[in-house]
Amino acid sequence: MERKIAGVLMAGGGGIRMEHEKEKPLVPLAGKPLLEYVFDALRDLEGIDRTVIAASPKAPKTADYAKRLPAEVVVTPGDGYSMDWKAAIDEVNCDIGLIVPSDLPLVTTGILGEVLDRFKEAGKPALSVYVPVGLVEDFGLTPDMKYRVCGEDVVPAGINVIKNPNSKDAHLEQEDFILPRRELGLNVNDRKSLRVADELISQRRSCCQL
Repeated sequence: MERKIAGVLMAGGGGIRMEHEKEKPLVPLAGKPLLEYVFDALRDLEGIDRTVIAASPKAPKTADYAKRLPAEVVVTPGDGYSMDWKAAIDEVNCDIGLIVPSDLPLVTTGILGEVLDRFKEAGKPALSVYVPVGLVEDFGLTPDMKYRVCGEDVVPAGINVIKNPNSKDAHLEQEDFILPRRELGLNVNDRKSLRVADELISQRRSCCQL
């Protein structure tokens, strides 16, 4: 029987470091809210049966906005990214959950497809995506955290896949997937990274119009 896959867009952050009047997922980026870039990538991904947007009490306006989009909306406790995505998938009746943060505006449907393909190939119940530190630094940014995985300095991309997400097993074998895609190196979490993303996306649009 074919497994049901839910794409879960995490959009519960208030975005204090953004120093912006709007909640982080709703901060305008080159003319549209930050979360819509990731939503578009998820929505167009082949094999996704449901698209879910996970908000939190820290971002009530985001929850209201999300209800206008063709997606299900769940509200998590707002206890941090890891705790909230686990709470979100507890609400989602699916066989596989693909969790993606709302602050990766350059992520594409193709990249998310690569992640799902690797998950299926690995045959493990969980997968986490990492990006080489150098791809973050190429944008002139400094990562908040970094790890040593398979002999390489990497940064968590915030993208996770989990099978049987409603399972109570807290110790799942995990595939660590280092994906050297430049698009994953730009995580928008402060004013500097927002400016970099805005300039890059605006430049791309200008080139397409030439």
